[in-house]
Parts: sequence; C-alpha cells; structure tokens
Amino acid sequence: MAHKKQGGHKKRRLELERPDDLPELPPAGQLTSGLAILLLRKWSLGELSAPTLKEIAKAAVEAGVTSHDDIKKEAPVPLILHGDGAPHREIDSLQVLSMRSMLAETSIAESQLLLFACPKACLGKEAMADIMKTLAWSFTAMTKGKFPAKDPWGKELDKSKQAMAGKPILQNHPKKRCMDHSVEGHYLELYPHQLWKVPGHPKAIYLDTLHTLDLGVASYIIGSILWSILEDHLPDRNRDVRMAALNDKIVHYYNVLGIPASQRCGQLKISNIGQGSNTYPVLKHIKGRRVRYLVPVVKRLADEYSGGQDGKQRALLMQRLCQIYDLLEIPNFHMGKIQGEDFQESVEKLLLHYGWLAKDAFKKGLLRYSMVQKTHKLAHLPDMAKDVSPRCCQCYGAESFMGLMVGIAKRSVAGAAPHTAAATIVMKYRLSMHLLLRGYLVLD
Repeated sequence: MAHKKQGGHKKRRLELERPDDLPELPPAGQLTSGLAILLLRKWSLGELSAPTLKEIAKAAVEAGVTSHDDIKKEAPVPLILHGDGAPHREIDSLQVLSMRSMLAETSIAESQLLLFACPKACLGKEAMADIMKTLAWSFTAMTKGKFPAKDPWGKELDKSKQAMAGKPILQNHPKKRCMDHSVEGHYLELYPHQLWKVPGHPKAIYLDTLHTLDLGVASYIIGSILWSILEDHLPDRNRDVRMAALNDKIVHYYNVLGIPASQRCGQLKISNIGQGSNTYPVLKHIKGRRVRYLVPVVKRLADEYSGGQDGKQRALLMQRLCQIYDLLEIPNFHMGKIQGEDFQESVEKLLLHYGWLAKDAFKKGLLRYSMVQKTHKLAHLPDMAKDVSPRCCQCYGAESFMGLMVGIAKRSVAGAAPHTAAATIVMKYRLSMHLLLRGYLVLD
C-alpha cells in the first residue's frame, strides 16, 4: 500500500505488485482501496474469475464508482409485484395488488406496500385496465424520479399539482436514472399489459414456489402417496382405522426428524387427502409451509413401503422432491452453476418418476398422480432460477399480507356498496401505515 497526495489530502490506493495469475485492474487512476480489496477478495475466494473481476473494475471506473457506498447508492432495487384475491364476504372477494422490495429485511406488515384493493363485484375489464394504466403511469414517474405534468390519459393535471410537475420526487434521488431497457418481445406479444411499458430495468413474470410446488405439485404427490399407502398397504378393512394407523406413522416420523409442533400439519382426515376412488388424491386444507415440513415425513413412509416397481418409483420421487426443497432453502439471490444444474436435474427426474407413476396408475384403472397444469409450470422453474433464485419470489409474506387486507375489508364493508368500500379500505390501510411508521403502533 502506498499513500499519494492529491489536493492536500491523502488517499489510499491499491498498488499491485502481482504474480502472473493476479488479475490486472484498469489503469484509470485505479480504484480506491475499499472497492479494490472487495473485488480482490471475491476473486481470491473463487467467487469471481479474473476476466470478470477486470470487467467489473473497468466498468466501475468508467461509471465513476469508487467505493462500496457508491455501489449501494446506485444499485437497482428489485421489486416484486403480487396480485391475488381472497373472499371477504360470502358473495364477494377482495382483489389486491401489492409490492415489496426483494431486499427488504423488515416484517411484511412494514414492507409490503398496498397499491390497490377493491371488491371484485365492482371490477370489470375496463376498470382493471384503468387501474393498471394508472399504476404504470405512477411507476414511470417513480423510475424517472420526477413528478409528472400530465395524468395517465395525457391531460394536464389540476393547478394544485402543476406546481410540482418536473420536480424531483425524492431530494436524494440518484442522479443517474434507470436505463430504458425494452422488455423481451415475447412477453409483450403473449401478455400485452400496461406494466410492460414502464421504463427501467427488465421485467419478467416469475412462478412462485408456494403455489407451484407447496400447494401444487407437492400436494398432489403427497396426496397420491398417502392414499396409495392407505388403500394398498395398511391391513385393516375399515378405512377410518387405517387412517388412524397412518396418522400414528406420520407422528412417529415427525418425532424421529425432530420437526417442531408449530410446523406439523396435525391429525389428517381422509378428506384431507382424498374423497374416494372416483377423484384424484391431493393434500388439501394444509398451509404451504407445513406441506414443506411434511415432505421428509412422506419420504420416510415411501422408503418404508418401497416394495415392487411402483414402490421404488415412489421412493425415488420423494427423494427428488426432498432434493428440490433442500436446493430452494439455500439463501442466495442467484443459483450458482452447480446448484442450478442440480436443481434442473432434480426437477426433470421428479417429473419423470411422477409421469411413470401416473401412467402406471392409469393402466391399473386408478385415479392417482393427476397430471395437473402445475407439473408443466414446475418444468419451467429451473429456467427462471437462472436469473433469480425461486426463494426470492416465494409468496409466503404476500399471502400473510392478503390476510391483513381481508381483515381490514371485513370491517369496512358492513352495509356499504362495493364501489364505496375501496376508499374506506385504503383509508384504514394508510392510517395504520402512518401509525406504524411514526412509531405509534408497535407490532408483536
């Protein structure tokens, strides 16, 4: 390390006396030591190749980034939009759209932000189109960092808002605006939506593991395997007695695996996995996170009853499902090359075993292992995981937020027409957020 004087101040710079294999940093004055050391540490740990390190360092110099603080200030904030509906009355449900930063570390109640909430009874195609157009207009203003001069339909805003037109939305808004990347053409062709027109970094549709896996393929796998064991392997002629014996085995393996009581699904009823031989079995009325903790238990059951070709296929199917969940639990924003390849192989092999069991059941005249649409969606998850780890797009928090909004809605619509309820719901939400952010409301 050496010290050089510039303008009367000392600045520490990293001078490289390097062996042949040490990557060369660009010469443009070189980076200040904090960022240089960060990059070199990543390279020394094998997290960056020498060409990649050099490319990042060169780009940083050209962009005027000289410290880790600059990187944090200029880095994009990835946002996840979540839309869903949930019943709040016997004859109506609430449509909600919310967003949250993928980098947020605070609770869902503090970080999941409501964009709109409205009873479906007063929502038609034209109303939804207007809502989405307004949201796209708002996101565009946020991306550009300036208050707009016109409304979403191109008309001049009223005089009270004209004074703010063109002024920065935030005092410390980054000087460099987001580049206007056009989204891939196939998204625009398949899903002609207003939000694709918002400038900024690339946007994409991502499948979430809660609905695709926990409440989707995993629930069909677990339901079919438990039903197979119940009908084909437990001895008593009475189905209720067999169900009680199956529950005892589930509790036994919960205890063996040390799974806490708060993550267990409780005593299963026959109606939780099937309605008889005339319908496909599927695990129902179990929360998504508890499905995940039931997976290793069902794997133990599949191993116990692994006789015959179908038993071997069940055991291999559950082995792959466990591997998928283990890979999804790794806390990274991106799947590494090896992890991504393992994830793709596990998904492909799982679908292979599932398909074999579905075909075998069909030959035997049994309704098991339904080939639902979510099996096809699961096949696309490894490709999506190449950009962002599926863990970052799971909807557990957003579903909790839906419960919060439904609770507000139930207390807002008594005796009110659906088109007047939306304003009351949003007003109560804004009030609760005001109290929360001001510190007057403390959540347990």
